[in-house]
Amino acid sequence: MAKIIIDTNVFLDFYRSNNESLKKLQELKDYASYLVFPEQVFNEFTRNRNAEFEKLSNEFLRYKSALKPFNSNYMKSLDEYMALMELNQHMKNQIGIIVKKIEEIKNEAKNDEIYNVSI
Repeated sequence: MAKIIIDTNVFLDFYRSNNESLKKLQELKDYASYLVFPEQVFNEFTRNRNAEFEKLSNEFLRYKSALKPFNSNYMKSLDEYMALMELNQHMKNQIGIIVKKIEEIKNEAKNDEIYNVSI
């Protein structure tokens, strides 16, 4: 029976890719019995996995820090501006929730779909 060895970067790319790639990850699960995951590949993956999560968190935090709208007393008198400020605060809160979720997945590998395919 043929066995398949997948390079570490293939697994790490799943953290950086789109939904189409995640479908490929699901397909990999179907062939799990044919996959070989050498210890060296696993060690490299686990070392670099945290860096991928840091990149994800940093992207969201950069986006959050860019959400600094123009501010003046006149603008505060406009209902539309105040509605925008509410949305802005909601977005910042959601980004905080996402960053926290990224940290949880990073720290608890059993919740990481990509990690679970790799082991």
